[in-house]
Amino acid sequence: MIADMQNAGLQPWILSGYRSYSAQAISWEKWNREEPERAAILSARPGHSEHQLGTTLDFGSPELAEIVGIEDIEFHTYFYQTSEGIWLAENAHRYGFTLSYPRGAQELTGFFYEPWHYRYVGEKWLPSCTIQAPT
Repeated sequence: MIADMQNAGLQPWILSGYRSYSAQAISWEKWNREEPERAAILSARPGHSEHQLGTTLDFGSPELAEIVGIEDIEFHTYFYQTSEGIWLAENAHRYGFTLSYPRGAQELTGFFYEPWHYRYVGEKWLPSCTIQAPT
C-alpha cells in the first residue's frame, strides 16, 4: 500500500505502529496528566489499544502543518484533507485496511474521529463499503 501511495506521488509518514503494553501505559499516563477529563477518549488504556495488536498504523502527511497552520503537527482531524488522507479514504480497503474511528461513530468506538488511524483486517473480510454510525 505504501509503495502504491508513493508511486502516486504521495509522501505517507508512518507515525505509529506496534506499541508494547509499557509504551501504551506511557501514552495513557501522558494523556491522563495533560488532559485527565478527556484521556479516555484520546488514548486507549494499556491492554486495550489496537496498536498493541501489531495491525494498526497511524499515518501522517507533509501537507498537514500547512493545512492546520501549526508547524511540526503530527495528528489533527484535518488529516482527511491531505492528499495522503484522501488516498487512504478512497483506497485503504483495497489493501485490507479499515478506518478504526470514523467520523460520527464516537458512541460506537469510544474515541473521537481519527482519520489517520487504520487497522489491517485482511482483504477477505473487508467489503468496499462505508460503515455508518447509528443515528
